[in-house]
Amino acid sequence: MSNDEASRKARLRRYLDSARDAVLWKAEGLGEAQLRRPLVPSGTSILGVINHLAFTEFGYFSYCMSRPVDNDRAARLFASEDPMADFVVEAGFSGAEVLRFYREAITASDAAFDELPLDAPAHVEWWGENGHTTLEHLMLHMCTETARHAGHLDLLRELLDGRTGMYRQNDNLPDYSPEQWQEHYDRVKDIADSV
Repeated sequence: MSNDEASRKARLRRYLDSARDAVLWKAEGLGEAQLRRPLVPSGTSILGVINHLAFTEFGYFSYCMSRPVDNDRAARLFASEDPMADFVVEAGFSGAEVLRFYREAITASDAAFDELPLDAPAHVEWWGENGHTTLEHLMLHMCTETARHAGHLDLLRELLDGRTGMYRQNDNLPDYSPEQWQEHYDRVKDIADSV
């Protein structure tokens, strides 16, 4: 592997790992009911998003790379005809099990990253005519996918218990008091109401 390829792969992994960590952080400290509670009309819940991300990692970095999918849950989701199956966590599958499923997906994905070059061929059948691609493209796509869903989790977590922030190490928000946050909210709402 060239130095340039190693550098590109390391950069993609850093971004993906950062987004993955944000996803896991958004689930920390929540009880089973909070993890499962749908908070928007689409039925989106923290646990559902994490289940979806695990399924997606298995999909792109195992299934689409012609690598074995050594996970019964992932195999069942691949076989499902329900287009929302990966966002639904059945009552008999705990939050801890979903988090373990996500970590197993990450481990499988990381093994592909370690073993394959960035130009390794991949086929994403649901992308249609654009489905012939590479590991590098899938890594970039997964960075975007995970960051997008981490943003969804930001909002869900804030709706659940008020906890905000971008990353565990850097919440990326001003250190406002509750009164300052209320003033900020009121200011934004007043502007919205005046339009």
